[in-house]
Amino acid sequence: MLIPALALTAVGVVLVRQQGELIDRRAEDQGRLMARELADSLEAELDRRIAALPLPSSDRYPANNGILNLGSATATSWSPPFPAVTSTIGSEDFQALLTRFRQVERSGRSDNQLAQDYRAAALARDEPDQRAYLFIQEARFREQPSDEILEFIQAPASLTDEFGWPLALYAMQAIDSTYSTFAPDTWLNLSAIEFARDLGLADYAPGEHDVLRYVRERYAAIEGWRLDPTTEWMITRHNDAFFGVRVDSLGGLLPSDTTLSLQPSEASVSMAPTFPFLFADIPVQDTGLPRALWVVALVLVLAVTTFASLLLFRDARRERRLAELRARFVSSVSHEVRTPLAAIRLYTDSLLTYGPGTEDEWRQDLETISWETDRLTRMLDNVLRASRIERGTDRYHMAEGNLAGPVSKAIDAMRPTLNESSCQVEADLNELPATFDGDAIEQAVVNLLSNAAKYAPSSLVKVSCLRQNGHAIIEVADSGPGMNEEARRHAFEPYYRADQQASGSKTGTGLGLSLVRHIARGHEGDVSLDTEPGRGCRFTITIPIPS
Repeated sequence: MLIPALALTAVGVVLVRQQGELIDRRAEDQGRLMARELADSLEAELDRRIAALPLPSSDRYPANNGILNLGSATATSWSPPFPAVTSTIGSEDFQALLTRFRQVERSGRSDNQLAQDYRAAALARDEPDQRAYLFIQEARFREQPSDEILEFIQAPASLTDEFGWPLALYAMQAIDSTYSTFAPDTWLNLSAIEFARDLGLADYAPGEHDVLRYVRERYAAIEGWRLDPTTEWMITRHNDAFFGVRVDSLGGLLPSDTTLSLQPSEASVSMAPTFPFLFADIPVQDTGLPRALWVVALVLVLAVTTFASLLLFRDARRERRLAELRARFVSSVSHEVRTPLAAIRLYTDSLLTYGPGTEDEWRQDLETISWETDRLTRMLDNVLRASRIERGTDRYHMAEGNLAGPVSKAIDAMRPTLNESSCQVEADLNELPATFDGDAIEQAVVNLLSNAAKYAPSSLVKVSCLRQNGHAIIEVADSGPGMNEEARRHAFEPYYRADQQASGSKTGTGLGLSLVRHIARGHEGDVSLDTEPGRGCRFTITIPIPS
């Protein structure tokens, strides 16, 4: 089975690889063709939008506009896209006024008084930009902005400081965040301000030629489109006019399933030569149906082969495991059955041979026979219930009653065994009305007490029955040696015995704790184990009861 499958897989891999290389080459060619078509379409749309822009523009920083007019330059002149800066904030008398205000602020004057001073100074000024600047300073010291500042924020960004920055931007920084409805991006293009600042447009003043020299040196040789090296703006020149376009504003000009980036990736295609700095993620139609069919066929063959091998391996491993469990279980059950039968045979032969003797002697012999019979019965009950569980025929006979009843009966039944192991029993049983299977609950508690007598001899065994958070809690705790982490993880598995890797001095079928868990879950509850080496074991059966 494996040799034909491996041969078919090898041939299929070669064919799929060749087919994949051919499909990849076709996809690359298709992607490059689509990228060129996309670049031509994008360039035509940008040219159309640039042609619609006014030049020059009185709107210094247009809102929500990804295209920025950078002005025009000839060999002898420079024309900015907006009027030159005419702010009076840099005048000597106004700067002297601001200096005096800063000294007053440092003197510890209250915010309310400072706001009043700034407002009085603003009302006394005739220049609109100076008045606006002082109203902004007033807003810094008030919890609520004045009507003048709110009106100023909603006005066009026409007033600037001496560096060309819109005063409305300062106003937005001064008012409280609760007035966030006046978002700057609704009337002010912050990205355009930063870009214009980098170019030097914001510092332009009549008679200065630094901007002209800067633009000519940096962009005079522009042909087509170029990416500004310090920003994410693309630059182009139409005749003598320069324009900037934000890269992140191009999304609305592209098909919905196409994305642009400035960094190449495995799935992207360059948009050169029109936009050599842009890379487009263009979905290319996959024509590799034959490759897909081959891949599916190979996967199926490998899956079937692997699955068959796993089934064979699992079956062999399971049979080996079952054989080991059967042998161990038969050995354990044989030893467990032999011990009480030997005791019963011994005391029966003694009675037949020597007679009953004194009343105390024959009573003690009969009690021993009865005790061993109960022990044998309990073991057989565990085996029979485990058999019913494996066949799926185990049933519970629910009835209303006091849950403490079967717990008490279990203690009485196990008291001789606990006494033989020198275990001291303390019981705290509260009356708990509930619906349960009395025989099953008694069997579960008997198994827990048997576990304590076997693994925690000479210890204190505490049994409690109480109500907690709408649940009936049955706890059996001992002060014995406890369990390590590995034994705790496997404690409730069928046929597992914590001592099976040790000397084997302790006997058992390995069914007791697994039956406790099955009984607890059969009552819609569960059982848990809290143990550490040297700190004993605490088994807790939790069963929901009506409120």
